[in-house]
Amino acid sequence: MQYYLNIIGLICDTLGVILLFLYGLLSDVSNKSGAILMEFQDSDKKEVEKYNIYKFRSRIGLMLIIIGFLCQLISNIIFMPKQTTNPTNCKHSNR
Repeated sequence: MQYYLNIIGLICDTLGVILLFLYGLLSDVSNKSGAILMEFQDSDKKEVEKYNIYKFRSRIGLMLIIIGFLCQLISNIIFMPKQTTNPTNCKHSNR
């Protein structure tokens, strides 16, 4: 199970980084009412849609990176081998 969580984490991280590389991490330029504060030259619906698609895909990329990190963290914490340091378990030879 630990092996699969690590693989899933690495795949999510890789896909997330690729999405962020392609679409960038866009800043939020809208106010609370939802109006876009950024002005486009010759702005039309296509440019606004393109901006929204880029913003959505960059957020998906960021979420994939976070999910990948959490998968790897969980696999390393939960499935960490338990080490015993109890001296009564050690066998010593008394000569």
